[in-house]
Amino acid sequence: MRGQSLRQIKHMNKNKFDREAYQQAISAKLEYYSERENLLTVSLLGVQVNHENWLVALDELEEVLPVAEITRVPHTQLWLKGLVNVRGNLYALTDLAHYFGHPLEKITEESRMLLVHTKYGINAVLLVDKLLGLRNLNALQAVTDCSLQTINSQCQYRDSDQQLWSVLNIGQLLGESKFMQVATI
Repeated sequence: MRGQSLRQIKHMNKNKFDREAYQQAISAKLEYYSERENLLTVSLLGVQVNHENWLVALDELEEVLPVAEITRVPHTQLWLKGLVNVRGNLYALTDLAHYFGHPLEKITEESRMLLVHTKYGINAVLLVDKLLGLRNLNALQAVTDCSLQTINSQCQYRDSDQQLWSVLNIGQLLGESKFMQVATI
């Protein structure tokens, strides 16, 4: 595989985080897997939100980034952390844990921002506690009927360690009226 591995980047000097090297490693890994015969079998990114495992389709994401400086916006829901600047563009940062009804958590070195794909036409970034790596859908067993997934139901899988994984459908999330109602006044 080209570039540095995520494990190598994780062990970099914490005071000198090399964003470019990190992005190159993610891009190299995504490119490697996208060149595989069946993209659907490996096209899910595992993330953790409030100690829960979630799967996100890679085609719903533009990029995965370390947490940038956040500018709080007054009179907004607490789950809207604020605005972040990504290469000169402003994005609304949603704390997924808090949005899902969990208490606010501190942002750590492992926290990441999932930049929502441009196909949705919204400058949104989702805050997750940490990345858990790529997951092969063929290695997971369906717990629910995922063909019937709606906004109010979740598609869930179980892995060989019996850990539960829920699918985060970003398109459905962005379509929720609650998600678009960020003002508190």
